[in-house]
Order: sequence, then C-alpha cells, then structure tokens
Amino acid sequence: LCTQECYFVLYSLVCSQPSNQFKICLNHFAVQAASSIQARKSSEIVEEGSSFKFEWDYHLQSSDKGKFREIIFGLWENGYTGSYLITVSNLGKAVENPKLNKKHTNYVGRVKWIGDISKSYLAFQLNNITLSDNNTYGCQLDIGGFGQTIDSKITLIVKVRLGIIVV
Repeated sequence: LCTQECYFVLYSLVCSQPSNQFKICLNHFAVQAASSIQARKSSEIVEEGSSFKFEWDYHLQSSDKGKFREIIFGLWENGYTGSYLITVSNLGKAVENPKLNKKHTNYVGRVKWIGDISKSYLAFQLNNITLSDNNTYGCQLDIGGFGQTIDSKITLIVKVRLGIIVV
C-alpha cells in the first residue's frame, strides 16, 4: 500500500507517482492519524457548592487500541496528569486513588467516573466544589508500551457563591 517513499512525498509535497497512487497514499495516511485526546472545554468558571463535569473525547489509532490500559484523572502538575484522583480500567471500572485520604483528603468521595469508553467519551464529575478546587486537572490515557501516554487538561476557576442578604 503506502511506502516510506510515499510518506516522504507527503511531507515534501512532491510526488513522483501517478496521481491515483498518490490518492491511495493520502487515504492510507489519513487512516493512520495519531492517537489523541481533546478536552471539550479548556477552562470553565464555576460557583462553589456546584458540580462540574470534566469532558474529553479521544481517538486511538488502530495500532494503539490493543495496548489501551487505563484512564487517569487527576491534578495537572509539571505538564502532565500528576496526582491521580481516580483511575478507570479499559473495561470502565473506576477506582478512587487509595492514597487520597493522606495527600488530597478534600477530594475523597467527590470525584465520580461518568464516561463511556465505548463512545470514546471520557468524563469525570467533581461534586460540592470548594474554593480549593480552583486548579488545572488532567486526563491521561495509558496506551502501554514503554509508558506511552497522551494527556489533556482543563482549568477550573472557582468563584465565591454569592449569598442572598435579607434586610
């Protein structure tokens, strides 16, 4: 089908092959798009006491589908999803990080998996939002093979809930 020479041709935008072979190469190249994860929103402003749904869509290239192991949701630190809050297996089973009660006690019992892996939809809900939840959160797909992961982030901006003053 598509040879290394054809990929080089796509890169250099010069093709010595007949145009119909070039089109076949383009079609093959498009099918082999890299695995990716994309946040539906890059940031959101929410009011304390409310809930927020962190949402991502993902695509795995065919060669990565068999290597997909887990999804990790946590705090974004140093350019990746650092402190894990919840992990979801490739079968959709969610497990809260057992060390949350030591390092991030304020998240215990407030994060819930609500995504659907069969639809390439990743979603986590954070309930009863507090001012300390003002942070950047990440979602990481572990697609195996030498720690190969892809990440995406969403920034949550928490504003103070304004109360009603009765006079």
